Amino acid sequence: VFFQPIHIWSNFNETGPTAAKRSLVPDPEKMEPIVRECLRLCRSLRLKTSLPLIAPWLKPYFQNQLLADNGLDRRWYTRCVSHFRCKEIFTRIFVQADGGLLPCAMLGPVANVKDRSLADAVTAMDALKRDFRNGRFHPDCYKCSCQMPANYSYSLVCAPYANFARICAYLYDSGRLTEPFRAIFHRKSYRKAIQGSVV
Repeated sequence: VFFQPIHIWSNFNETGPTAAKRSLVPDPEKMEPIVRECLRLCRSLRLKTSLPLIAPWLKPYFQNQLLADNGLDRRWYTRCVSHFRCKEIFTRIFVQADGGLLPCAMLGPVANVKDRSLADAVTAMDALKRDFRNGRFHPDCYKCSCQMPANYSYSLVCAPYANFARICAYLYDSGRLTEPFRAIFHRKSYRKAIQGSVV
């Protein structure tokens, strides 16, 4: 089962978001116990979902949307995981109907394939990719949602030591920890340490 959080931003760079979408943003404080219960239920049913890769960043993600008119946190995603990395910009390209080449679904076009070859258009993203490798992300990256599960898991893999507690939480939430490890995980002090490390 694939879960996809809603966002208030427009998926089309040339148009603004619909005001009515804001009413769909849930209260981040109230949704945390609901997400935990969903994770518990999925584990008990042995149901494979994307929720373990979404749960760690849902709260700051929705908190940021509630700040949309009052000072956005444009780097909220870097506080959800140590050494945040973006995978999408290096593995996909998006071409709009007018030929605009997007480095990501949430970022504007960097070139147009009607004006040059696809290979040349892709090289126009080189500077942006260099910035991303060095942790300098685009100002509009705060809108990220569709790509966040992949980016979150990629960040865990790229920095396993720094994200050890988050990896343990993911393994537990996805039902991948074996029974002896689950018993250790349920010890109060260890569980507290894990939860304290996950933003």
